[in-house]
Amino acid sequence: LLVLLLKGLIYPLQFNIKSRLGALIGLAAYKMMRNSRNTAIENIVRAIPELSHSQAIKIAKSSFINMGRNVFEAIHLERMKPEDVQKLVEYEGLEYFDKAMKEGKGLVVITGHLGNWEMFQAAMSTLGYPVTVLAQRYSNPYINEMITRIRNASGTSVIIRRSGKERELMKGVLKALANCHALGILIDHYTKKNGIAVPFLNTETSAPAGPALFAMRTGAPVIFGYAMRLPNERFKVKFQPSFKALNGKNRDLALYLNTANFLEAIEEEILNYPEQWAWMHKFKRKHRKSIRRIDFKKLPKVTIFSKKECCLCDDAKKIIEKISRRYPFKLEAIDITDDKEKLDAYGNEVPVVLIEGKKLFKLGVDKKRFEKRIIDYLYNMNSDES
Repeated sequence: LLVLLLKGLIYPLQFNIKSRLGALIGLAAYKMMRNSRNTAIENIVRAIPELSHSQAIKIAKSSFINMGRNVFEAIHLERMKPEDVQKLVEYEGLEYFDKAMKEGKGLVVITGHLGNWEMFQAAMSTLGYPVTVLAQRYSNPYINEMITRIRNASGTSVIIRRSGKERELMKGVLKALANCHALGILIDHYTKKNGIAVPFLNTETSAPAGPALFAMRTGAPVIFGYAMRLPNERFKVKFQPSFKALNGKNRDLALYLNTANFLEAIEEEILNYPEQWAWMHKFKRKHRKSIRRIDFKKLPKVTIFSKKECCLCDDAKKIIEKISRRYPFKLEAIDITDDKEKLDAYGNEVPVVLIEGKKLFKLGVDKKRFEKRIIDYLYNMNSDES
């Protein structure tokens, strides 16, 4: 009843007024909700250890303000015409979305609690795309009904997760993808049941297996996108290039590599715009027995040749060591400063990086290319393992 009363009181207000009022409510929530505030600050300090405590507090406060804006803006979406939504939005990478949709297999759209996720689905639906979202079921039926109505008002179809109704959910998902819908899924909150343990924001979380399963089963491409908040109550819907999910005999291996890849895409944008993510969520928890963890039987060997007082070498080592926390491999770092033979061979090219004895990089490391090679090696070396 409180939710309905609040909605009734602010319903007549204009979008920008609602947004600014939401910012004030978010700030009040930051000051009043001590446990959530402390959780947010702890999460930020752990995820971005180079920040000072005062910087972490500033980001946490901005995160609460963004959340408050999102709630009040979402309430307004129900009364907005498609042209009203589009006036607030600009696009980046929409050509990637178009290209993926033209494959005719539907599209798995992974996103997170970053920017304004309700504006994200509304923008794509009112732009004319067929959109279905996979939604959490709330215990409060009034909130359930309100959120579904807000999404339906933009033309978005909704599939609600229900415990014990997994077959029904899968049937709805497969139907949506078969009808060439873009299937939107929030994947950055902790999954309590049947999740996959993956690295995320300098710790480990449990992520949903669903997005990878849907893409593996249907062959639908996967794309990451979200609605970034801009000044003056405007938004930029951003997409990265789409990609195909790995698939093979070792299902758990493919699930891990795909899901780790999905979470990495979201993590990179969170670190670019930390003030726009919902840090108050507890994404680090003690895993239940149902949470799956991958056990790699075979690991590729990575060798890096470096020299003392080499900034490029130090940078390459940092990149490689960070990648190893998500996609494991055996690392051998060799200082060739006092090795004449290797110095003659590689001295002008360090850092030099080899995978399984094959020279891949010199004078630096391309993160994306290196990751792709490591994923390929992990997949091929372990695909026959059960």
